[in-house]
Amino acid sequence: MIELRETQESDIKFIEACLKDKDEDFLEQCGYGRRFFEFPVTYNQILRFQKEIHPDSLFFTITKANISLGSFELMLNPDAKKSTVARLLIADNCRNMGYGTEALLKSIEYTFNILNYDKIGLSVYDFNKSALRCYEKAGFKIIDTAIRPNGWMAINMEINNPAL
Repeated sequence: MIELRETQESDIKFIEACLKDKDEDFLEQCGYGRRFFEFPVTYNQILRFQKEIHPDSLFFTITKANISLGSFELMLNPDAKKSTVARLLIADNCRNMGYGTEALLKSIEYTFNILNYDKIGLSVYDFNKSALRCYEKAGFKIIDTAIRPNGWMAINMEINNPAL
């Protein structure tokens, strides 16, 4: 069983290592593209992003037996009672083991039961079939699609609080 913990500065080295040697397309699709980052993505860029660019977001590290498996951001919109999952990243050697789905299920529980939000959203590119399957397994439903400025087709997904 995995655990989620708030990302600490020491966890940022893990994120940096996961992004090392990835091509620009991979970095773009997992949320570490040129909009906020320069290549290669470094510890200082990630720290600055978390502390200065998205200071109102919650950042989580996914662990099992105190070993880091991945990370993600939960962007909060308290006025709309909605959160958005972003930058979900699972280490290469931990993919296809259900950790992403399990992390999403825990973030859903946290968002609905602790934050008392009504909805969670996310976006995934249509060619990222394994991520799309992960999100569907966690209960997310497709709400629409949009072509991004880079020409890629984004699938926008949501899950609603079942208590509503």
